[in-house]
Amino acid sequence: MTGAYHTGIEVGGREYNFGGGGVWECAPRQCGIPGVRYKTSIAVGTLKLNAAEFAQILTKYRTEWVNCYDLVGRNCNDFSDALCRELVGCELPPWINRTAHLGTVITAAIGKGPKGKYRRDNVTVNRVASEPESGNQSSFFSNASYGSQSRSCCNF
Repeated sequence: MTGAYHTGIEVGGREYNFGGGGVWECAPRQCGIPGVRYKTSIAVGTLKLNAAEFAQILTKYRTEWVNCYDLVGRNCNDFSDALCRELVGCELPPWINRTAHLGTVITAAIGKGPKGKYRRDNVTVNRVASEPESGNQSSFFSNASYGSQSRSCCNF
């Protein structure tokens, strides 16, 4: 699967995204990025945190993921992947960020790659969610300018 994708994570009827302005939330499938259209949703698991625990994790991301966006470095797909791993213990399918990974390799080879906080290799995930309390279904959204595929990231 090839393409350039924007992704976000839906939890409890809200979609959480990352871009140049940091982390923001919106109605599902309404990310507000010009030219981006919704393609597909992939269920990735059931959230095993209560609302307060989720809010604490989201606050951490809103603090740590500010002023660090880079299209081929730390991008929305890296955010979605990190949040997905932390919330339900599942990585996004590798095809989601393939174009950015290729861009990182090419720009690094010519000495122009992302540096410092803009690099994706400094993304850390603290933990996977605990036992279920609320049972909210989590989905990851692929909003793409082109290309789409419907497949599960994890089997839960």
